[in-house]
Amino acid sequence: MSLTQALLNDYKSYISDLRLVPATGGRFEVTIAGDLVHSKAASGKLPVEAEIKRAFKERLDALQAPSR
Repeated sequence: MSLTQALLNDYKSYISDLRLVPATGGRFEVTIAGDLVHSKAASGKLPVEAEIKRAFKERLDALQAPSR
């Protein structure tokens, strides 16, 4: 299963916009709500699905946390 499909399967009710943007030069970047959570150019490796899902859950939890 692709990373895109995995995210849609788990979080489709929370995703309002998902974009795949072709790039050159070995770039593969994942951003969530404008925050870069993975860059292949910086790390030298493709993202691991579990890492991206964890980052997505952390961002979602932060957005849903009550304000103090």
